[in-house]
Amino acid sequence: FHRGTKSRHIMDRYRKVSTTHAETLPEDTANHLFVFVKQHTNIKRTTQFVEDQLKQGKMVTLHGSGRSVSKCVTIAEIAKRAVAPSSDTETLQQATRISQSKTIERWEPKPGQDPTLDPIEVIRKVPTLDIDLSLKMAT
Repeated sequence: FHRGTKSRHIMDRYRKVSTTHAETLPEDTANHLFVFVKQHTNIKRTTQFVEDQLKQGKMVTLHGSGRSVSKCVTIAEIAKRAVAPSSDTETLQQATRISQSKTIERWEPKPGQDPTLDPIEVIRKVPTLDIDLSLKMAT
């Protein structure tokens, strides 16, 4: 007997109607880029992109949520090592924000199923991580 087997059979009677993310997504500006790290993001290419943007003097925010949080940290750490300040006049700055976002899933019974089944709304709290990186001139 596997755990969750019963609930899996119950959910086979439902179909997902919609998914709503409660977080607002920021937009890029001239000197501030937002990189959204997903589960299938390529670490090497994303790290190279972040390094290039930092060397051009731009601020980069890495945003990861759920399973991509650890990948977000990995990219930030590799980029930080690669762009270590080359002189005493530069400093590498990092600000990290940890939060959670809500995801609301709505499920309805599949057609032809038991008419006593009610629609279901599932609210999930997903961990979210934002890492701001920038190279600044020391004052």
